[in-house]
Amino acid sequence: MGGSGTIEKLFIRILNRSLLVGCVLLLASALLIAFLAAIHFFASSNPIVDHSDIVVTYVPLPPVVPNATDAAAGGNSTDRISTEDMELMQIATPGCEALSKFAYIITDKRLDFHGNGLTVCESAQLQMAKGFGDKAVNYLDDFSSYAEQLASDPHVATNYRGLTDDQAKAAVDAAIGDFAAKFRTAIEAQSAKNQNAQSDAIAHRIRSMALLGAAGAAFLTFLFIAFLIVFLRIEKHLEVISTRSPAAAPPLIAGV
Repeated sequence: MGGSGTIEKLFIRILNRSLLVGCVLLLASALLIAFLAAIHFFASSNPIVDHSDIVVTYVPLPPVVPNATDAAAGGNSTDRISTEDMELMQIATPGCEALSKFAYIITDKRLDFHGNGLTVCESAQLQMAKGFGDKAVNYLDDFSSYAEQLASDPHVATNYRGLTDDQAKAAVDAAIGDFAAKFRTAIEAQSAKNQNAQSDAIAHRIRSMALLGAAGAAFLTFLFIAFLIVFLRIEKHLEVISTRSPAAAPPLIAGV
């Protein structure tokens, strides 16, 4: 009987120690998981979204002899143009003046934009800019900068020497189309980057919720085991008290 009681006490002691270690590990795990969940939550609340202006890097155009086409398909007019459109056209003016200088150079000073030709260029750039929505001003600003670099490029006179007027107009169209294509590509790259940032933010938020759930489950398990330990200890002490002989109990009043 004595041996059996010793084994039982040893088993209970091991069980108590194991439950206590389990409690500590569960509490530490819950805190660690909650910390990781907080990191993912803060990462999801501040996605890195790029709203900066697009800047197209100027690269000298290669020598081109385009097919003769008429770039100045007229018919554009300043009639019924809103104040906002007029402001956008004014932003395009430096770029169109730079294209005029470009045309002047490649046609041996025969062709440039002036009067209605300049207005046609501004109107065309206005319509192009509107296609980029909230990037319209960004497009026109960068267009002007790009066109000025094109007009001041020392390779222009060599690469486009001896063009007819129609070929020069086509070359101007080609330069504008090249810039617009690069600008559109840059916008698409920026949009893809922002979409990836939003997707990462959503993934972080989902991961945060999952980790919070795991932390909550670990904490509830910790509470269950803690209460279990307390219950076992209370039961053990009650058992000791109940098996104690009444004669062995200490007197309630001294001297009795």
